[in-house]
Amino acid sequence: MKGFWVPISKALASALPHSRAFSRVEAAFSLQLDYDRNESVTVAGMAARWGWSRKKVAGFLSELGIEIEYPEATDRKQNQRGQIRIQIPSRSEIDEGQIKFIDNKDITDYRDRSYNEQGQKRSRSEDTKEKRRTRRKNTPCNPPLFLNEDTQDPPPAFSPDFQAGPWAEWCRTKKGGPYRNKEAAQKQLEYLYELSAGDERKAMEALKEAFRAGWQSFKWVFQNDQTRKDHDNKTYPGAPSGCPSHGARNLDSLENLYYGDLHQAARGHVADSSADGPPHY
Repeated sequence: MKGFWVPISKALASALPHSRAFSRVEAAFSLQLDYDRNESVTVAGMAARWGWSRKKVAGFLSELGIEIEYPEATDRKQNQRGQIRIQIPSRSEIDEGQIKFIDNKDITDYRDRSYNEQGQKRSRSEDTKEKRRTRRKNTPCNPPLFLNEDTQDPPPAFSPDFQAGPWAEWCRTKKGGPYRNKEAAQKQLEYLYELSAGDERKAMEALKEAFRAGWQSFKWVFQNDQTRKDHDNKTYPGAPSGCPSHGARNLDSLENLYYGDLHQAARGHVADSSADGPPHY
């Protein structure tokens, strides 16, 4: 097919790698999927999924003419999720050798070849001056702050033991069944890492409490915990923050309690308390 692009099936998302870093083409395809689905994204999340550094992700977005539009200016609020937006380059800025990001939302019929090949030109012509002024007005003045800009190492994540243990057990037995694909499971794992600030103790406790509360989502656990803390601070001002007002948080018994409840629910009966050995995932 002539032109700058060819159609490609979204089903190929299942072939994206999970045990190595993404190539530039794979990263562009993943980004195209997020844009098509109107996903809320973060640079840190893409870095974790692609196995890149945040600096490398930011440079790649700039090369594609992509920006992330955040609800609030980043100089006032950090750690926001934003929407992918396409910047319209001038003709002098277009490099025929670079990867081009396609505005697939403007393509209505892939069978009309002449229409498809002019998709990007049509998108540029319909992006009026008023739309560009509105976009510039709503775009934060300051870009988000990136950590570890001088390193190309993959961003931090949960340890392999946590992913193969509590997280794998949660994916297998959670309400509604396993996640629809590995990409969806990876996004939820990144979200759990973000909510727990990378603290595996908090993450494991959240999964356990979600199960004990009737298979709530782990997001609900963090929101409920914050609401509870706000209530305690108002009701008992000056109380020590480490006071166990809602029961002991004993990590030594946490895994046994968590796995015991999971296997009881999965098997339909109480597990034998005399059984030895770790749970099987």
